[in-house]
Amino acid sequence: MSDEKKIEYPCIWEYKIFTSDKDYVLKEIADLNNNIKILSSDRQSKNGKYTVIDTSLYVENEEKRNEVFTKLRNLKEVHLVI
Repeated sequence: MSDEKKIEYPCIWEYKIFTSDKDYVLKEIADLNNNIKILSSDRQSKNGKYTVIDTSLYVENEEKRNEVFTKLRNLKEVHLVI
């Protein structure tokens, strides 16, 4: 028996994006998918090196969730997406 939680779709999924260029990434997020909601964009990482952008998006299925994750991760100036 697995302890993994099963994700039930559709659902609201949140992504945390760590970037060194907040303005650029916010523009790219808007261009990528205008349904991505920006929850906050002013928090700094522990060492102050990156800005953390908290987002949420309604996703229909795992494929869509992973597709958006990959697109976010591949943006220039994005260092981490969780």
